[in-house]
Amino acid sequence: MQQNLIQLSKSLIPANPEEEAEENLEALYLGPPYPWEIPWAGLLPIFPSLQTLAKWDEINVDEWPQLLGRLPELEHRCPLHEFLGNHWADLLLLRPEFAHLCDWDLLIGSDWAKLLGGKPQFAGRCPWARIRSVDWLRLLTAQPQFSDRCPWEEIRRPGISLWQLREEWIGLLRRDLHFAQQCPPDMLTHEDWLKLSPVKLYDFGVASMPDQEMQSYWNCRQWMAALEQDPKLLPECPWKRFTSAAVLVVLTEFPEHSHRCDLARLERRHWRQLLCIKPEYGHRCPWESIRFTPGDWLQLLEHEPQFASHCPWDWQENELSPHQWLPLIRRRPEFAGRWPLLQEMLTKAQEAGR
Repeated sequence: MQQNLIQLSKSLIPANPEEEAEENLEALYLGPPYPWEIPWAGLLPIFPSLQTLAKWDEINVDEWPQLLGRLPELEHRCPLHEFLGNHWADLLLLRPEFAHLCDWDLLIGSDWAKLLGGKPQFAGRCPWARIRSVDWLRLLTAQPQFSDRCPWEEIRRPGISLWQLREEWIGLLRRDLHFAQQCPPDMLTHEDWLKLSPVKLYDFGVASMPDQEMQSYWNCRQWMAALEQDPKLLPECPWKRFTSAAVLVVLTEFPEHSHRCDLARLERRHWRQLLCIKPEYGHRCPWESIRFTPGDWLQLLEHEPQFASHCPWDWQENELSPHQWLPLIRRRPEFAGRWPLLQEMLTKAQEAGR
């Protein structure tokens, strides 16, 4: 089993695939008013020339830390007086040189946990008493060297809900199991502790041939685990009954069984996910009949630009919002010429700069 593919597929495939549920710019160009907002904060770092057209008041204060982090020369445009603690934490993670402008009193415990998690050099400014239990666990997950400052007695004190800190404890213990001695014994369930250690995907106990009734409830991952433990089950596996999502799981996580799968069962969205994870299936994709949507194409080309020759590029401008175009253009700027609005904006900016 290829771990790198498994990790990637988990971001694209639900854990239980069988249960998956079904997913004012008139001055810039001629024609009717454009129906979408322009993501200036995302476009300006890629195309700084658009600053001559940018509508600065349309940039939300939450977008400014990322924008200023990419283009620090825009400091004079940035409403720093509107920043809260989380904005300062986000900005200083990218541009610590702005520390002399920061109002440190605005940062609360979660802001300090985020900031120190990425920039531990600011520890000398930290008011440690502001950091709550949940913030401590998140901070130690990123920077365990601060454990000697942690008030463990407060974190372990009776009365704290068992579920209030459960996810944070799991995250910390995944980072470093040495912190298990600090974890209250009743904080995590037996199943939680099992997940923290390498275990088999599915444990069938001592049964060499599970009965038919048990098999009828297995999902595709359980079948794959059963076949790994007992190859004699291979004739019993219901390959032809696997759903589209189940076929996707087999193709991406268990490629040794891919030749047993019926690719005709894959639905459009699963073809898109498959090609993003394993582009080698491109020669088997029914491109003309699959009918990818414009949104499908942008997501697919963002991951695998070699499929551009199959893309029709014949959709209407208003079928896709700038926020859909932006991830593709940010990662694959070679496709900028395919976005008509962007090209018109760049032309206008060039004319304004003359």
